[in-house]
Amino acid sequence: MNSKNEDILKRFHESLENMKGNIHIIESQIDVDIQMKFYSYSNNLKEESNHADLEREEELLFSPETSLEEKKHSLAMISNIPDVKAFRLIEKYTAESDPELKDWGALSLLKSRITLETDLSDEKQMVISTGLGGKDNKLRFFILILSEGKEAFSDFQKKTIQKEFSYFLEKSDCETEEFVIRDNYFTLLILVPIMADLQEIFDAPLNECNQYGNFLNRDYIITNVRKIPTEEINELLTKMK
Repeated sequence: MNSKNEDILKRFHESLENMKGNIHIIESQIDVDIQMKFYSYSNNLKEESNHADLEREEELLFSPETSLEEKKHSLAMISNIPDVKAFRLIEKYTAESDPELKDWGALSLLKSRITLETDLSDEKQMVISTGLGGKDNKLRFFILILSEGKEAFSDFQKKTIQKEFSYFLEKSDCETEEFVIRDNYFTLLILVPIMADLQEIFDAPLNECNQYGNFLNRDYIITNVRKIPTEEINELLTKMK
C-alpha cells in the first residue's frame, strides 16, 4: 500500500470519527456510476414525490405494460416518500424485480429506508457507498498481492500464504469471501470492519510469510471500487519489468 492510499484511509477514518448519526452501508456490489446516477435522478424528483399516488405507482411497477424507464422513474420517486407504505412497496418490488433493475431497486430500497428513518428520528442518516459494497459494519475490499519478481509460488509458499493470511484476517474480525492463489499472485475478497487499519491487517501476514524467503512483493493493491478481472492482472504482470 502506498503513502497516498494510507493518507486517504486516514482521512476517511477521521471523518467517520467526527460524524454523529446512523451509518448505512450499501451492501450490494453496484457500479459507482449507477449509484451516482440514481441519487442524482432521485433527488431531482423530490418535488414530484410530494404529490405521488402510491396505489397508482404500485399498478405501474407490477404492470407488464410499464417500460423499464417508467419503473426506474417510479422507484426513484417513491424512495423520497417518508411513508412505511412507500418502503413496503419498494420492498415488495425488489423481491421479484425485473433483472435489469436489480441494482436500481436495491438503491431505491436503501434510500427509502433512510428517508423513513430520517422522518421518524432526529438522528442524522449517512450512507457509505463503494463499488464493492459491504455488510453490517464492514466494507468489502479486493486485494491483489504479487510474488516477488513474478516468481512462481512453491507448494510450501502457497500453504504458508493460505495459513498466515487466514489466521490474521480472522484475528482482525475480517470475513473472507474469496481467496484465490495463482502461480505468482493471489487475490482476496474480504469484508473488513469499517474502522480497521488496513495496512496493519495486511502487513502482519505479509511480513510473517516473508520470514520464509521474502517471496511476496511488499507493494500490493487494495480497492473497494471493483474486482480486478484476471485479464487485467495478467496484463499488469506482463508490463512489469
